[in-house]
Amino acid sequence: MQIAAEWLENSFQLAKISVSPSFQGRGIGSRLHDDLLKGVLHHKAVLTTLQAETVAHHLYRNRGWVVLRENLFFPDVNRRYQIMGLEIA
Repeated sequence: MQIAAEWLENSFQLAKISVSPSFQGRGIGSRLHDDLLKGVLHHKAVLTTLQAETVAHHLYRNRGWVVLRENLFFPDVNRRYQIMGLEIA
């Protein structure tokens, strides 16, 4: 529970960034991500994403996000999710 308190207390929660597959690979998601976090006053950010090698997961890892918790399941969803965290400078 210490990790949860450390990361979730007073953190910025990134709900969703989405880029249509036909526009992926052009740096749009990276710019959205960076611009969104540019003005954040929090020192940490958290998000939930699919636990799979997706374009989004690759973007997050390249931007310094780390996996905090794996193997999360939501009701009526048969896919695994994970929580990722980012320390914001």
